[in-house]
Amino acid sequence: MDHFDPSVKHPLTTAIAASDYFFDTFTRFNYDSLESFGLLEKTKPITAWSPRIGVAHPITDRSMIHFFYGHIYQLASFYTMYGERWVNDGTRDTDINSNNLNDDTELYNTLEESFFGNPRLTYEKTISFELGFDWNFYSDYILALSTFYKSSSNQVSSPGTVQLNWWDPAKQMFDFQFTHMAGNGIHEDIQGFELSLKKNFNNYFGFNISYNIQWAVKGEAGVGSQFWIPDSAFVADGKFWTMHSSNDDGSETPRPLVPVFLANQYASKANTFLDSLRALGMEYIMPGTLAYIGSNFGAVQKKNLNQTQILEIMAKPRYLLPHQTNLDRWDCLAISLLTLSTVCPRGLHLNTHQLVGPQSGVMDHLQLVPIYLLKK
Repeated sequence: MDHFDPSVKHPLTTAIAASDYFFDTFTRFNYDSLESFGLLEKTKPITAWSPRIGVAHPITDRSMIHFFYGHIYQLASFYTMYGERWVNDGTRDTDINSNNLNDDTELYNTLEESFFGNPRLTYEKTISFELGFDWNFYSDYILALSTFYKSSSNQVSSPGTVQLNWWDPAKQMFDFQFTHMAGNGIHEDIQGFELSLKKNFNNYFGFNISYNIQWAVKGEAGVGSQFWIPDSAFVADGKFWTMHSSNDDGSETPRPLVPVFLANQYASKANTFLDSLRALGMEYIMPGTLAYIGSNFGAVQKKNLNQTQILEIMAKPRYLLPHQTNLDRWDCLAISLLTLSTVCPRGLHLNTHQLVGPQSGVMDHLQLVPIYLLKK
């Protein structure tokens, strides 16, 4: 059995770093502030049962058969799960308290987030099977033939570009930025045969010659965008602001929305936007369900989808929006969400109600993008 319990807290979402004034710099994105605003959650432990069995049985004094079957699990690197990378464009640290010094609290206050690890990654899983025959046909020469099959799922992809979108109730628009995040999105099946001739090392001489033929099928899925939307309770609870106050030591403190009617106004605007999405028949994933972001939301990969089938797939995952993919030579699917829209290179256009445009070609890949409702 494999069990991993990091017992750490991590940000509910890094989309808050996309805002122009929330946690958009290295010094503002500190874990004490995130904790005080309820924006940290504990990483959930993961457990996997990993049975394995291997058997070797002699047939004669010079030959034997061997067999192996096992479930193998592996964690991603800790950097992939918990690492951070912050960059800037060469701008010097800002002297917030105007004392002509770079205080400790002002160091790196122009850095912006470039990469965040994904602590929600689960185990990479490989199911392996092998059956083989070994024949010691002469002296120390061995001829071996084996067949094998490996099915790999939840393999960790290289950190890909993810667009984080944060709905700003004050500006009535999405702030967005690009980050890099890994996911459990690679799936691969490999099967084949191997023939080998080996001479065990003796009298300063030995060799191993093998011929391998295999067939592999590989697919990759992931999340290209995330849309995070605060509701009225989030705003009214003091977790939303538009300015910071400068402190004497060079640190910054979020400035509450005053007067009260301003907070109520922004809270009302937040719900107005949500109501407009509900009117389109959309629902939302709550933060508590984000255990396996990037894989279990996943992509639906099918061949030769026609227009009717695409609409049927759209109707089933009510919590997800389609989004175009960036995979080479794959047709893409696009969305039009209020003022957000993209159009596929081949002219295929999709909005929240219907599919319009040319019906040429086939759809090979459909990527589903979660929209999250951030509540109090």
